Amino acid sequence: MILTLHKPPGWTPLEAMEALRARTPALTGEPMVYAGRLDPMAEGLLLVLTGDDRYALPAHLGHDKDYDATFLFGVCSDTFDALGRLAPVAPVAPVAPDPSACVAAVAGLTGAHDLPLPAWSAYKVQRRPLHAWAHEGRLHEIVLPVRRMQVTAVGQVSGAPVRADALLDDVLARIDRVQGQFRQDQARADWLARAAEDPALFVVRATLTVSSGTFVRALAHSLGERLGCGGLLLALRRTRIGDYRACDAHVSDERVSETQLRDPR
Repeated sequence: MILTLHKPPGWTPLEAMEALRARTPALTGEPMVYAGRLDPMAEGLLLVLTGDDRYALPAHLGHDKDYDATFLFGVCSDTFDALGRLAPVAPVAPVAPDPSACVAAVAGLTGAHDLPLPAWSAYKVQRRPLHAWAHEGRLHEIVLPVRRMQVTAVGQVSGAPVRADALLDDVLARIDRVQGQFRQDQARADWLARAAEDPALFVVRATLTVSSGTFVRALAHSLGERLGCGGLLLALRRTRIGDYRACDAHVSDERVSETQLRDPR
């Protein structure tokens, strides 16, 4: 069986999948896998394969995908999204976001982008996740893999200035939804400090169609570097995977406990 599931923001795909199992008696004890990761700060469509259909996993890893993405310019982080440690934009004073340039940069994303994978990601180098190298401060020992990320369509682009303090409650709420070891306390402190500085920020929202394996947060970081003002991915919602759409997805509405994760029965 192939199920479509909505992963809430702040959850891992495993938490969302096991929440579905915990409230669906027919899935008790059923082997399950999910196709394609979603970062903790992202939400949206997740494919779950059960029973013998899980052997078809490779066929579901190459689908193109649609996203609703929110880019934030004027700030950057080491994870390229709002959950990371906020970092200086540059050794010198950062450039304030130029509204027209930010909108044009997102609207112009269509095409191929050869970008390093985010250091804080689950991709493995020498059989260890990149985030493990980053957490240990050993990134200098490896070369970050470069991946071709294809953006095939960009639509519904809109932008608006925003104050850091106006974003603060939403960002902190997103961080607070995340469980596990993701440096949440440091991220919260960084956002509180940055909001007190009242930097000039600019938000651009857009819909994207991208190839499998595209990290939208890597695109956000790359745009921020190119514009000189810094950029990160503030929010991301996946709405389509191949022929599967979010409107058909089950909704995960209760986080599964550690006990249930170990033994969902």
